[in-house]
Amino acid sequence: MRSIQHVDQLLELQGPLFLSGVYQALLGRELDEEGRRHYLGRLHAGYGKRRVIVEISKSTEAKAYKAELQGLNGLVAAEKNASHWLWGVFFRSSRIQRKFNQLEYQLGCVEYQLSALTRDGGGSKAGRDDGLNPSEEEARVDPAFLSPRARQIFARFSKTDTRSADARGK
Repeated sequence: MRSIQHVDQLLELQGPLFLSGVYQALLGRELDEEGRRHYLGRLHAGYGKRRVIVEISKSTEAKAYKAELQGLNGLVAAEKNASHWLWGVFFRSSRIQRKFNQLEYQLGCVEYQLSALTRDGGGSKAGRDDGLNPSEEEARVDPAFLSPRARQIFARFSKTDTRSADARGK
């Protein structure tokens, strides 16, 4: 994985790559299974990527690591301001924001899986030109984290990919 220099680079990543990037940038280590389960669950529940980044950045481990990631202080300040009780009184948008975050996460998972299917379906193992070449394990999306509708789309694309692979093999 390429070196993450700015918080915006983290926000562009999806699913396990996002979490791996956050752990690498803020903790200086690989993503462990417990953290993967916990934070994928948070993302699935509608917590935004920004909130996950802020939560991890406030951990004791992150404070001890003292990562210098451009844009992190601004993100932490913006999230703090956004969660102030006064904003809630006037905007009452936390439920809408959570739904939006869930949708963004689910679409990101589908996009991530489709890019993996497209990349693998073309027979090229060279990877993308953005420097992020996920392992086969990272490229898999756990359908349990998807909504029922996203699971249907995922299943449809998986069947299509299997059929096209069979056609190429003949």
